[in-house]
Amino acid sequence: MLLLAALFFVLRGTSRDTDNARNAAASGQIEAPVQAAPAGAAKLEETPVAASTPDAASTTIEAKQSPPEPAKASQGGRVRRAVLAYRIIDKEPADLIGATVSVSRAQPVLVHYFIEVRGKTDQTLFHEWRKDGQLVLRHPMAISASRWRTSSQRQLGPEDVGLWSVRTVDDQGGLMNEMQFTVSAQ
Repeated sequence: MLLLAALFFVLRGTSRDTDNARNAAASGQIEAPVQAAPAGAAKLEETPVAASTPDAASTTIEAKQSPPEPAKASQGGRVRRAVLAYRIIDKEPADLIGATVSVSRAQPVLVHYFIEVRGKTDQTLFHEWRKDGQLVLRHPMAISASRWRTSSQRQLGPEDVGLWSVRTVDDQGGLMNEMQFTVSAQ
């Protein structure tokens, strides 16, 4: 057990580094990186997604930031927080997701992409859900204040196995944030 704890701190950094990172995040010093969207990205119709409650005990989930892509960056404003989660409770993410979402045939898994945006008042942002590089859903998000929390969701089942990314794009096509995850069948 002690060996596992030591391995945890080696892989995650010392507790002082963790405390420094936690304090920096709390003080707003850490921002989500701006990444570019691929040139010539295809547009799909904007479609709402149906909601359901996933069985968190039967699924495994992890997430990671996707590698940078060449494209134009968003002008003005920023994504202060961006996470993938199983649920949104009181406008805040709960049951955070990592890099892998395991789905079963018995019940689909609902994945939420949550963002907190600053400086984009009275603009429309879009959450783009992509599977294996292809645009699947482009969901509009009306931003009504200088600090705005919003999310979109996607229900995933065994037919959705593959590499997924979800990103925030402004009305000019500038990429503000992107997260990547893999869906695998159990």
